[in-house]
Amino acid sequence: MFAAEADHAHHIDPDFSVILLWANGGPSHLDLLDLKPEAPSEIRGPFLPIPTTVPGMEISELFPRLATQGERITLLRSLHHNRAEHSGGTHRFLTGYSSRAANLPNSENPEIGSVVAKLLEPQVRDLPLFIGNTQFYGGGPAYLGPSAAPFMPHAQNALSASGNNQYDPI
Repeated sequence: MFAAEADHAHHIDPDFSVILLWANGGPSHLDLLDLKPEAPSEIRGPFLPIPTTVPGMEISELFPRLATQGERITLLRSLHHNRAEHSGGTHRFLTGYSSRAANLPNSENPEIGSVVAKLLEPQVRDLPLFIGNTQFYGGGPAYLGPSAAPFMPHAQNALSASGNNQYDPI
């Protein structure tokens, strides 16, 4: 029974995809996805919560179309870190590990996009497996190797994870 479960655990549906929108420097989660309407005015944001299609899940009034897709959203509201700067939180969220120091140029742990790219690597399609729009502190594929690195359309001599440079960066 365990062997059958193990075989199934490694199969990924070819239509599977993950979209992680990391708004580095974007609005606060208290304004968008974790509103606190009952909190004092100095804590809560200026926007009102609206219900999603999931009972009890509310998001900002700025996202009416996203609210209709509530069953397709996973909100993580339990992450915390003890660093007094953003790079530590970014590193913790995108790798799952605490960073050793602030603003490290590279990581010993791969970021989540690199992990997904490595898992999907056997099913390489005509598109990059992982697209990045910025290099965050301590990010990258780490020990997973360059095939799990993000395709960076704005980077000089950008290459896809598979090494194909035929993509038009728009």
